[in-house]
Parts: sequence; structure tokens; C-alpha cells
Amino acid sequence: MIQLHTATSSLKQLTQKMDTIAHNMSNLDTTAYKRQDVLFSDALTSAMTMQAGRYETGRATPNGLRLGNGVVHMGTTTLSEQGSIKTTNRQYDIALMQKNTFFSVGAGDTSYYSRSGNLDVAFNPQDGFNYLVTGSGDRLLDISWQPLRFDEDLDSLQITDQGQVIARFKNQAKPAVTYTLELTQIDRPSTIVENGVNRYSFIGNLQQMTADGSFTRLNGNARAGLVTQGALEQSNVDMTSETTEMIATQRLIQSTSRAISFADDMRGLINTINK
Repeated sequence: MIQLHTATSSLKQLTQKMDTIAHNMSNLDTTAYKRQDVLFSDALTSAMTMQAGRYETGRATPNGLRLGNGVVHMGTTTLSEQGSIKTTNRQYDIALMQKNTFFSVGAGDTSYYSRSGNLDVAFNPQDGFNYLVTGSGDRLLDISWQPLRFDEDLDSLQITDQGQVIARFKNQAKPAVTYTLELTQIDRPSTIVENGVNRYSFIGNLQQMTADGSFTRLNGNARAGLVTQGALEQSNVDMTSETTEMIATQRLIQSTSRAISFADDMRGLINTINK
């Protein structure tokens, strides 16, 4: 019975790994996508103590025969390696040049973190303003956590390497408007989880994250060289590595399925003998 339970548990977790690999591969061309990996841990082992010689002198290992119970899914982590930079020369495209750096976006009353720099300007007829938005429609936020919005006659945007957004208008008599993007450094990617299309939110308490150094709002010289206008960061998914990992996982699934079949055959044989 324990063999069947162990193999079934392992098969379930391997299926979770296959789903994660498929998710990575499907986002190969997604701007600034960060590949994910599944974390596993051995399940609690059982000890079979009724064995001959379990109290022999000089034994170094614990008494009893250790029997595994498969593996458990410990979570999914985001791997934050920097993706390659592609020049587009499009004024609304930006690339963050340092890993673990995110800008803030708002969706309704909720704020998230993102690196997806394929931005655009969307006009909102309800209030008559243009908003700088991501490809998913989330509005970029400035250092006061307010969305960047511009008058209807917006002509062009200049985005500096420190994340300052300078808006100029078709009416040249109108003064330029400057916003500063909210930029955040998250040194522990394991504390964030993907929440929607290429946006992230914290798993735990934001105040505690700030206190233990997981979360830093970037200001002053710390922002220098962080943003490049007219460029996009590509995903950090390596198709060769993902394909290799997929093949290895498929082989593990096959061997685990055979173990389940073998355990089931053995149980049937035992039932036949008992009869």
C-alpha cells in the first residue's frame, strides 16, 4: 500500500512540474517574463522498526528501515535572471536594466509590480486624460502612487535613465509635465508571486518585507542607469533548457507510472494468494 501511495504522490507533483515547464515555454516571447521553477521536498518518512538486528552494536544509522512517502510541492519560485535587451526605438517602450527591479502599476484599487515595458498611451473618455499603461492595461504609478496621466493633446514622452517621464504637448506654449516612476528593488524573488499577466504581488506582509530588507524603494543615485527608453527586455526562458527539463520529467512520469502499475499488480497477486 505504501508503494502505491508514494508513487501516486510523486506522479501528482511531477505533473505540477510539467505544467510549470509548459507555462514557461508558452511565455517565451512575452516581454520581460521571468521563468518559474517548482520546489519539491521529501515527504515525511516512516520507520519500519520490526526488523532483525535493529539493536546491533555499533550501528550508526537510526534504528528501523526508512520508507519514503513520495514528495510534496513546496511552492513555485520566480527566477529573476536578466533577459536580453532588444532595441525598438519606440518612445513608449522601456527596459529595466537591473534584475530584481520593478515599476509599480495599478489595476483598480490594487497595486502590483511589473517589468513588462511594452507601454502605450490610452485615452480615458470618462475624465478626458491620457494614461500610460502596460500591455495588460494596468496604469503606471509615480512615486506618490498616483497614475501617470496627461492632457489630451499629448505629443511625446521622454523617459530618462532614472525613470523620469517628461511629457510634451502639441500646444508648445503649454509647459512640459514631469513624473517620476515608482521603482522598487525586490531582493528576494521568492517573496512575490505572479498575479495575472506578467505582474507580481507580495506573498506576505509589506511592512515586514521592508523591515527585513526584502523590499527597497529606489531614490536618488540608486536609480541611475536603471531605465532605457526605446528598448524591451526579452523573457529569460531558454527553450533548450526547458525542452531538456521536459524530456527528463516525462521519463520520470513514465517510470513512476510503471511503479504504480507494478504495485497494483503485486496487490492483485497478494489478494489471489490469500484466497
